Amino acid sequence: METNISLFSLIFTGVGVLATIVFSFLLWKATKNAADTARATLELSKELYEREEQRQKEFNEIRKKQLARQIWRESEKAYYAIVDVDPLNILNKLESAPSDLHVDKEEIIKYFPREQVEIIFKAWDAYIDYKEQKQKLYEVSGIAVVISQAELDAVSKEVEPIVLAFSNLENMIKYQVLKEAS
Repeated sequence: METNISLFSLIFTGVGVLATIVFSFLLWKATKNAADTARATLELSKELYEREEQRQKEFNEIRKKQLARQIWRESEKAYYAIVDVDPLNILNKLESAPSDLHVDKEEIIKYFPREQVEIIFKAWDAYIDYKEQKQKLYEVSGIAVVISQAELDAVSKEVEPIVLAFSNLENMIKYQVLKEAS
């Protein structure tokens, strides 16, 4: 009987060991499959992230190009209002010239590097200050204003740095922004 118990114990232990081996193998295989799946998921996530990053970069370049064109269209209107050999024409054209850039400053800051933002704002700030100054100085309500030759000469002289600022803006847009985006 002791032999039967010993044989029974041995068989029972053997079955237990065999069951442990089978379950260990199955657990190892499941863990390996889970690790492979996790690796594949990580690779897919990286690829999706890179694609999204590339898509965002392309969108930013397109938006920057759109903004650059919009900025230049508005800047041309302002530029041609202040470029004239006759100071009286400058004063007349300033009346219908834009009073603002009409482009969201936050978007400019978001899509352009700091140096380009400074060029844009420098030109437009100088232009707006000049326009406001001249409008206040020569603002009348249907009354003829006499403008001295010295004042006319000052109109032409004061506009020179603004013309230069807009020229810098034009060069930046044409030769940096639009060239980069091509």
